[in-house]
Amino acid sequence: MKNWMVLVGVFFLMIFMVGGASFVSAAVSYEDNFEDGIINNSLWIYGGEKRGNIGVGGDWQWSNEEIAASDGYFKARVWGPYTSETYTGTAWIRTTQNFNDGKIHLINFVWEPGFSDTHFNEYFLQITDGALGDVVWWQEYGMDGTSDILWREYEPGNWTRGLIFDNEESPGKLYWSLEIRPSGVARLYSEPDGDGLVISQESLDPDKEWYFRLMVLDGTSAGFNAGDSWFNLYDFSASVDESEQRLSTLESNMSSIFSWKKTIESWKTTMDSWKTTITNTLSGITTKINGLTTKTDNQETRIKALENKNCTCQGNQTTLPNYFKYLSSSERKKMVCGYAEEKHWNSLTDLGFNCTVTYRQTSRGERATCKCE
Repeated sequence: MKNWMVLVGVFFLMIFMVGGASFVSAAVSYEDNFEDGIINNSLWIYGGEKRGNIGVGGDWQWSNEEIAASDGYFKARVWGPYTSETYTGTAWIRTTQNFNDGKIHLINFVWEPGFSDTHFNEYFLQITDGALGDVVWWQEYGMDGTSDILWREYEPGNWTRGLIFDNEESPGKLYWSLEIRPSGVARLYSEPDGDGLVISQESLDPDKEWYFRLMVLDGTSAGFNAGDSWFNLYDFSASVDESEQRLSTLESNMSSIFSWKKTIESWKTTMDSWKTTITNTLSGITTKINGLTTKTDNQETRIKALENKNCTCQGNQTTLPNYFKYLSSSERKKMVCGYAEEKHWNSLTDLGFNCTVTYRQTSRGERATCKCE
């Protein structure tokens, strides 16, 4: 219990050391209010395309411009005449910043869809690697490396990419926010700062670049009128959510601490197992040593008992232990003669033999001769 209390204490200490993570304001990293009438090429890449179901053609046009005003804006527009074939145009703008940088980004933007016709006005909000579709108009979405954030239930149960206005009025200015997480999740909110309803949530390809792109697509075909659609982008600001980022770092650090704790506990279990094994081994060795000591003591006792055994010999003769009689006769003779010679006796009767020992001096010293009957 105390160990967990220490870990919790470390967690809150870390929060304090980074400045109270949950109270740190997000730092703006990318911002444009579009009020000077000049498109900032260091922040934006923009363009447009002519599309058609039989290839590029028709008289559809596109444009991009920044309108200077106190409430200035970037305007992307597509327009074209009636035609018996299906032709379309697209206009778009995207950031130069790649938001796939391991940080949590919160984007606040104000935009407004607009159109003069009431048939098929489609708007795309995408996180993309920058690739564009083929000349066929419907390939502007569903491309590899592009995640469409805007979806609409065009018909009951039938969802399609993009925000489509078909015989509807424009909703006017929309104050939205988009959260991009390094885990590969983009979440669109109906209000600034990640508030309001979650309009959609999409997964992002972690191996691609993540640029923010806003696009308008309009077109016409047989039986439909000419088209003219646009969007105005009034404000755009991207912030690094430092509080979330730091909290995420703290959570990661705490996860590492808990992982270390589990590792240490595992090591402790292993060490305890080793300790038990070593203790048991030492106990076994001690038992064996004690057994050998007991056997040695028994042998010493028996040897001393044998050494203290008396035998019948010359002079103060004593009798050797009678169990030597189980030895062979030659061995018994050697034992009787050897013992008599060692004591320098002239005779010794034991082990079933009567042995006489004679001694004589030679040039090499005294020699003994033992005869037994």
